[in-house]
Amino acid sequence: MELAAADLVWEPYNSTRGGTLRIRSTSCCGAVELAFRAGQYLVLRSDGEGGYEETSRGTRHRAVAAYTAVVREHWQTHANERKRHSIRPERA
Repeated sequence: MELAAADLVWEPYNSTRGGTLRIRSTSCCGAVELAFRAGQYLVLRSDGEGGYEETSRGTRHRAVAAYTAVVREHWQTHANERKRHSIRPERA
């Protein structure tokens, strides 16, 4: 069963936890990141207010499945934008 981005629960990212944050992968425009910190993987995104939200903290398998779902949705958003901008209205 494949994970859906809509099923993920996002929580405020607590940057005060110990360990160094390491980014393992970043989406095309940096909107979503797969990260590793203090022995756990997690997925990060901007909260739109200068901070971050996280989801799927835990094993690499869990975080990569979540990251993949979010990035697929993110790419689809970009594809839809490209389609919308490439359609030209007919001239009368």
